[in-house]
Amino acid sequence: QSALDESVIADVVDEGLAEVLLNDQLQLDFDFSYWTVMESVADDVDVYLRGDVEYRLADNSGTETLSDVPLQVAFDAGRGRVIYSAFSWKAQSQAVTDLLLLYLAEGLEVEVSHTEASE
Repeated sequence: QSALDESVIADVVDEGLAEVLLNDQLQLDFDFSYWTVMESVADDVDVYLRGDVEYRLADNSGTETLSDVPLQVAFDAGRGRVIYSAFSWKAQSQAVTDLLLLYLAEGLEVEVSHTEASE
């Protein structure tokens, strides 16, 4: 399906992420007019954000809504971890993306040097 460019109120379904964000909902902005909607994921995939999205019907006869679809997921692959987001990271506020990345990328440490902090 091809979803519409719009804002979606996502449910933060991961308790730890909801604690970090201090909220169980998050507004996501979709700045592309066509983005792929995930309908479901395998049982071994971690889902962090879910929401209702409107998408274009394949025959161009209008739109429909899919409810409670995964919007951000992660899964282990080989010796690494894949984090997939249906939304464009650049369309979100920097504060939100920083919190999401720090939570999702376990072990990631962010260090700001004195020079970077003063710029």
